[in-house]
Amino acid sequence: MFHSEDFGTLAKDTKQTSKPAKGKKRKSPLERMAELKEMRDQNLISDTEYERKKAEIMDEL
Repeated sequence: MFHSEDFGTLAKDTKQTSKPAKGKKRKSPLERMAELKEMRDQNLISDTEYERKKAEIMDEL
């Protein structure tokens, strides 16, 4: 059974393993921002999720 307190650990584990495969080029921040905006516009993510992820992308610059 999934417990909500485990979510942070799962999310951290996923983030650490979600690097591009060897030989694959990572998308540019501009491409990632465009995809993020598209997901928000299609209501696939909330405004809060959009702002959080946007901040992560901007911090990488």
